[in-house]
Amino acid sequence: MEPLNKPNLQWPEAAIGTERWRCETTAALRLALNTHPQLSESYENNILACVKEVKEAIQKASAIPVEDSTDKILKVVSQAAQMAKDFGIQRCRMRLLTYEGGVTFKGQGNGEIFDRNGANSAEFGDRRDEVMVVQLAIVPGILRQGDGRGSWLDRDLAYLVPADVFLTK
Repeated sequence: MEPLNKPNLQWPEAAIGTERWRCETTAALRLALNTHPQLSESYENNILACVKEVKEAIQKASAIPVEDSTDKILKVVSQAAQMAKDFGIQRCRMRLLTYEGGVTFKGQGNGEIFDRNGANSAEFGDRRDEVMVVQLAIVPGILRQGDGRGSWLDRDLAYLVPADVFLTK
């Protein structure tokens, strides 16, 4: 199921040559992180900048003091950075699927979303022709494009984990 109004994502076309370049470049960068102090320092500075940005966003949305949560936020950001590095060395293309509030879907979907509130579940009847709207994105999904050998980048799509969203009519 394709969203009716797609999020504004700029993703280059996948091709065997570009995906091989991405994989080899990411592998070289991973190695360089351990051997080049300037690159390591830049990487750590970017991690800390992300932690600061997450803390500021939480402070805007919550009255809970985030200073006590710095270690937990650092752990989450570090895990996300590691996941990005791991995604980069895959022969297939791994993409995170996020849907902002207001993105619309027609029908019940075919695996790319999980509706947390169940408005598109079977108990609500046949929803194939109804337009559903994302009210809240809870957890991003993961899409695999291509196979483990770097082939079929234009055909082999698999929703490994559906995006967890809250839908309404």
